[in-house]
Amino acid sequence: MTEIEPKTIADKKDRFLEMITDGSTFDNACSSIGEKRWKVYIWIQRDKDFKAKYESAKLSRDELAEDSLFMQVAKGKPLSTIFYLCNRRPDRWQNVAKVESKINDDNAKQFFDIIRKILERPKNGNGHKNGTNGGSAPATNGDKKE
Repeated sequence: MTEIEPKTIADKKDRFLEMITDGSTFDNACSSIGEKRWKVYIWIQRDKDFKAKYESAKLSRDELAEDSLFMQVAKGKPLSTIFYLCNRRPDRWQNVAKVESKINDDNAKQFFDIIRKILERPKNGNGHKNGTNGGSAPATNGDKKE
């Protein structure tokens, strides 16, 4: 088996980085240069310059996604706008569901007593609470004849 010339490897690395910068997936970029994923990962691990260029290429791809998102916001797309604002201005915009509870000291003991009773019910042989089969179908007597 012959060794690949360094110039050829350098050309493949350059083409790979160009594709990643332009928004290609890792798999597509590997396929286009005729290399397996594991081989490119080895390049990333062993070649510090290539790794730095790869990280920069990923940032460029992220910027493409950000630009695309902003174009959707500019078109007035509600979900894109919500996503943008919640991530860009979390000090002013939050995607949070608020849950209010009316439990106070007087009814908390009653609430926890009910929960404790439910949890303390004995289980039948199938691991389900007595009188249930764990699903939505009614409990059956199995093969027993009445």
